[in-house]
Amino acid sequence: PVHLQLWRQLNDGVPANFSFRQREHDLLNFISQEEECSISQVCRKAGVTRREACDLLARFVRWGLLAMRYNGSQFVYRLI
Repeated sequence: PVHLQLWRQLNDGVPANFSFRQREHDLLNFISQEEECSISQVCRKAGVTRREACDLLARFVRWGLLAMRYNGSQFVYRLI
């Protein structure tokens, strides 16, 4: 899950910056079109693996681009 990946990135010293490629741009475009989205929706619509989605969403949360909240059954993400 993204919250664990975010914690790992912070504790493992993963640099906060990295190159912004087309994949990241496409993912943010998809998220911007949705009010909120789950990891499963991101994987299906963006065509990325769950692991890639978790890593990217964690980076976006870390950079302050996305908000993450628990809706009672799963974490959902929205553009800030």
